[in-house]
Amino acid sequence: MKEKKVYFVSLGCPKNLVDSEILLSIAFDKKWVLCSSPDDADLIVINTCGFLKEARRESLWWVRRCKTGGKFPVVLVTGCATRIESREISEIKRLANYVVDIGDLKSFENIFEGKEILKKECIKKKVIFPSFKYKRFLTGSGVSVYVKISDGCSRKCSFCVIPRIKGNLVSRPMTRIESEVSELANYGVREIVIISQDTTSYGCDLGEDGASLESLLKKLVKIKGVEWIRIMYLYPHRSLFRIFDMMKRYPVIVPYIDMPVQHSSDRMLRIMRRGYQRCLIEELINYAREKIPDIAIRTTLLVGHPGEKESDFFDLVGFVKKYRFERIGIMKYSDEKKADSYSFNGKLENREIQQRFRILQDVASRIMEKNNRKLINKDVMVMLETCRKNGTWEGRMKTQAPQVDGKVIVTGVHSEALPGDMIWVKINECTGVNFRGVAISSVNKSN
Repeated sequence: MKEKKVYFVSLGCPKNLVDSEILLSIAFDKKWVLCSSPDDADLIVINTCGFLKEARRESLWWVRRCKTGGKFPVVLVTGCATRIESREISEIKRLANYVVDIGDLKSFENIFEGKEILKKECIKKKVIFPSFKYKRFLTGSGVSVYVKISDGCSRKCSFCVIPRIKGNLVSRPMTRIESEVSELANYGVREIVIISQDTTSYGCDLGEDGASLESLLKKLVKIKGVEWIRIMYLYPHRSLFRIFDMMKRYPVIVPYIDMPVQHSSDRMLRIMRRGYQRCLIEELINYAREKIPDIAIRTTLLVGHPGEKESDFFDLVGFVKKYRFERIGIMKYSDEKKADSYSFNGKLENREIQQRFRILQDVASRIMEKNNRKLINKDVMVMLETCRKNGTWEGRMKTQAPQVDGKVIVTGVHSEALPGDMIWVKINECTGVNFRGVAISSVNKSN
């Protein structure tokens, strides 16, 4: 019997990757074989991102690429881009053989079984989480794994289309998350990276007594085998003071927070409908750094939102210079038709947005470089992830999240080292977001 070959394209954020890993599990259950090139595939699954125009264009590029390859395979498109109308998505739907909602597992089962589904387009706006039947096929090293604790967002930020794409926040039951993390630990996973669209609000929709991010973490810190728990996408809120207290109390929760503040000007925070003021951001930053002196704070900032005056922008520049975040991501405003801000007055010209972006990016880059250089000649704990052909290793410090914060390249590692081992490294160089260092301790073996 001829092998059925499938090729997966997972675009966008880590939350999409989790969804793709669940779909991979279904494909393998139905006896499909994963191939390394779209040109060899009988079926190509493209899990799209629809957050910004650039992401939708990338999704369209992939569909065109796959439809004009050597074998002319069946192309199945899913993911966020399928839930928002645009010129690119209309073209994607025209070209694709199937457009299936990411949560419509029955349609995926039918397609992987070779059955015809009744409609080319099946969009039902369901949420997909790992289940007992279909868990996940882990695509990374197996050392660090993303765990999605909720999907969707109930906030009303003016510039964001996520609530329209994903719907309101839907939290996973704590028992299921606890079970998944326990199973991952048994597989040898050392780092759990908690993700969602709004991690701060976890549990508010469950109706369970005491369900919250804090109560979830109290369960996860007890799971044996997990060395690091990393929390991403923390929306600024007063409940985070308790999360910082937990970081201090439980060393397994790494001293790292990803807290997108977007802006510092109270006027812009109000226009953006963020629901907090600068004083709260400052309280959170000061409290975190006082409680946890070695903490690394990552934030995301947005420049060029409609109504942003020059004074607002330079308020933001001054804010960044004052608080000198360890990790900074900067985004340019994208005028999305489905966002409330699309109808706002006071829009900036693209030239002005680009100029503000370059100014802030330059300030942020210099701050991050100076912060990184402080680590030269310091000893840091590194989790080993991948061994290169030349014998050097790639790893990360507690203050580096996967994908976004760079790597530590380590030489002098013992030949018996394995992915997941923890070693002490002396940092001797930094370039951009990456570091180089030499191993100075015996290997702490992974479980």
